[in-house]
Amino acid sequence: MCYMKSCVLPCHFTPGSDLYIEWTQREEDLTVHSFRHGQNQDWHQYQKYRGRTSLFEEEINRGNASLLLRDVTLKDQGRYMCWADGEATFLNMKVFGKKDVDDVYSSDGKLFCRAYNIYPEPSLKWTMNPEPSAEPQTSVNPTETGLFSVHSSVPLPPDPPYKYICTVSTVYSTKSTTTAPCSDWPELKESEADIGCSGARPRLLPSLFGRAHVRPLL
Repeated sequence: MCYMKSCVLPCHFTPGSDLYIEWTQREEDLTVHSFRHGQNQDWHQYQKYRGRTSLFEEEINRGNASLLLRDVTLKDQGRYMCWADGEATFLNMKVFGKKDVDDVYSSDGKLFCRAYNIYPEPSLKWTMNPEPSAEPQTSVNPTETGLFSVHSSVPLPPDPPYKYICTVSTVYSTKSTTTAPCSDWPELKESEADIGCSGARPRLLPSLFGRAHVRPLL
């Protein structure tokens, strides 16, 4: 799931006479949400989850104990248990920072590619034709929030034609952005890149995307 977004952790059960639901974070044995006697038991909830969780109360009598968790951070990653009327469901939640290819631009004979707010740690790769006169210079840096930024530059040839592709990847996802002179646009699929051009040194438009994943454990 995406950083600072909301996530639904699914849980379904067979309703009985005494509806009791409790969500816990298993690594630290923290009470995430508790519901009993038709009411949320807020005083049982660990402090960092207060104001961030809710059940779909109109669905509980039909066996839906799913949890809505808001404003997700990296610290919310981990193994969760839903205990609903004697039935246990375990989930493993992973958090992905969205991959913002913030911009690709040229300056002083170099092409730059930058991306921010990524998790887990990304890698950046250039695919270049022709080969540059020097190796790309790339740095990956952690931020105070635990996310990562990546910045890279590569020398441009003095004259077209050329085609450079900047690819930012994590273990879960990949995004590529392509640049080429206006007179030599490559054939591109719409899902692969957005190209903006002004003169012989085009500046590319931002490309944004993220992914979410909640995987029930067997």
